[in-house]
Amino acid sequence: MNRKIFLLIGFLLGFGVSMPAYAQDIHQLRPKVACIPFIARNIEAAPFAEGISSMLLYSVAKQGYFEVLERKKVEGALDLEGLKFENLSQQGLLQVGNRAGVDFLISGSVTQTGEGIVIEIQLLNLRLQKICSSERVRTGTDISGKLQEVAAGFVKKAKDCAPGGGPAPASVQLVAPPCEIKISGTAKSIRLQWSHTAPSQVSGYRVYRSSNENGPFSHIATTKEPACADENLRINETFYYRLKALNQVGVEGAFSETVVGKTVLAPHPPILLNLTPDIKSAFLTWRPRPYSGNERDLQVGGFKIYRKAEEETSFKEVARIGKEIASYKDGELKDGTQYSYIVTAVNSEGGESECSSILEIRTIAAQLGGQGENGKIRQVPLKWNAQNQESVEGYLIYRSLAKETGYQKIAKIAGRQTAAHVDSGLQDQTTYWYRITAFNKVNAETDPGEAFSATTRGKPPTPAGLKVRSGEARKVTLQWEPVNSPPDEIKGYLLHRAAENQGPYQKIAEVSVGKNSAVDESPPLNDNSTYFYKISSYNSVNVESLHSEAVSATTKAVPKTPVGLKAASGEVKKVTLTWEQSPESDIKEYVIYRKRPEDAEMAKLRAVKQNSYTDSNLKDGLEYVYTLQAVDQDNLASPPSTPILAKTKPLPQKVAGLKMTESDGKKAISWNASPETDVREYNVYRKNFLGIWQKITSVTSNSWALEGLKGKNELGITARDENGLESELSDPLVAEIK
Repeated sequence: MNRKIFLLIGFLLGFGVSMPAYAQDIHQLRPKVACIPFIARNIEAAPFAEGISSMLLYSVAKQGYFEVLERKKVEGALDLEGLKFENLSQQGLLQVGNRAGVDFLISGSVTQTGEGIVIEIQLLNLRLQKICSSERVRTGTDISGKLQEVAAGFVKKAKDCAPGGGPAPASVQLVAPPCEIKISGTAKSIRLQWSHTAPSQVSGYRVYRSSNENGPFSHIATTKEPACADENLRINETFYYRLKALNQVGVEGAFSETVVGKTVLAPHPPILLNLTPDIKSAFLTWRPRPYSGNERDLQVGGFKIYRKAEEETSFKEVARIGKEIASYKDGELKDGTQYSYIVTAVNSEGGESECSSILEIRTIAAQLGGQGENGKIRQVPLKWNAQNQESVEGYLIYRSLAKETGYQKIAKIAGRQTAAHVDSGLQDQTTYWYRITAFNKVNAETDPGEAFSATTRGKPPTPAGLKVRSGEARKVTLQWEPVNSPPDEIKGYLLHRAAENQGPYQKIAEVSVGKNSAVDESPPLNDNSTYFYKISSYNSVNVESLHSEAVSATTKAVPKTPVGLKAASGEVKKVTLTWEQSPESDIKEYVIYRKRPEDAEMAKLRAVKQNSYTDSNLKDGLEYVYTLQAVDQDNLASPPSTPILAKTKPLPQKVAGLKMTESDGKKAISWNASPETDVREYNVYRKNFLGIWQKITSVTSNSWALEGLKGKNELGITARDENGLESELSDPLVAEIK
């Protein structure tokens, strides 16, 4: 069959299989089967591999015995397991089958040869982890017929594996064969060492030997350890070995690959000199035995190091090194564990000496747990037991908020004898978990010690009994109950103030721990204002407690504005002020303010205790403005009263109409009478030779005879009222008397 036919089959089947119609009625009773795409063993077989696997699965589905899983579900199971079908081991097949939820799994390979196509097919019972059928088909053209025969045989083999076609018991699980087998020969023995992909599933191993590569193989040993020595052999003997792993119930798995070993001449074993323990490591030194012969087989070409832990029953090879080196550092060991070491010498042909003597050491034990001190403020003092091994350089401290996980390194402590540290900068009322390791000069660490914890102290207690005093002038006095606490818990108190109950509150004062009262007065508070207060305490690292409940106080109000202020106008050179007595009982004084005509603003005039005052020595005929404040014993001043205006009595008006008159040959001067009704007289003035006006007479009428005057005279007149107020001098008049 050519490539095009296979591709057409794959296309028609969609690389998946649908269940035949006649099998629908037994769907729930049939075991499930899936097929892994076949692997092409060579390039020539690549075009046919997938088509053959699809054709086989189609033939299996036609038998009506199995429920066939679709191809895409198999691919999904491969993706979920992170596997590729090209390199699936038996363990990988089990993973895919279990993920897909099938009972049987078909896998295989295709090889193109010069004589035709070779198909290897395997039917695996996943429940029993047992191969039910393994077929090898060689065919030329009738591939379809051969695959139908295989499909029919699968039904019989599946029934034999699990009678009735039901699921097989899940308790039997085969394990994969051993892998990474190493083999070496000495003059009298052949040593094997191997590993396993799932050692937790293995209860032991069986070793089989044959003198022929193709067998038959005979069982020679059973061991729990992945190592074995075939002893008491003769020189130059060659043997072939295969291994099997046993599951937890002792059932053998498949054979491993075949390895060959040979007894040969080998060098003398080396002499172990010293074995030094360290953190998770050991340092081993030796020297080769001297050899003076010329036989090549006895010359040392290198060394092998073997190790056995105290819980193991056999030595395992851990390193191979060159002949120039006679020391080895074995790392990644367990803490506090005893290890035994032997060293062998090997020649250039791989011949291995007998074992050296055994040296034993115990690695440095894991760091013990420690102790943390509870109840400290945002810190935890730590202590632990110091290590006494010289290789210990110091300690590493790890911290977490959970006992099991989340540990982070927080400190590196230098010095083997230093076994204390203070972890600071922590949160309040929080439990911290610690684990400690020891480290050496290359920073290798022991396993962490047992976790231990400590809890920091919570916030300091809130002070109680906060009281405030209302009615004080521009201040509030606060008092509270002292906090009874350890000396290092309370450093002082914080006072907070707000204009409203809901805040925001601002810190206004810090009070030392020895006091339990304070006065809020700087800067002075507003008058007749309500303030809200809270108090808290703080400790030596300034951790603050919760705030107390708010309390309020109202400052003293200023006195009421004085009322009834009156000022008498028309008084001579003064203004008399009167007002009503203020209703407050603690009024200390009244402060009077005045504004004169020449003043830009009010100025303090005087403070008086009574409710009246006379402002004297004022200027005539001017307006004065007055206002008033009441001041109490706390020097709180009321708002100023409404300003009032008062005017002093003015001077009489300036005399006008001054003139000379003559009657019956007698000269006189006259003037207009003053309009003021209280003018009582007029004063006559004459300017003397020095230019100074001198009063020469007073008259009650508005004229005056010029008797007794001679020559040229400059005269002026003033009016004077009943209060003695005198007007300005009139305009002068010159009177010339011949």
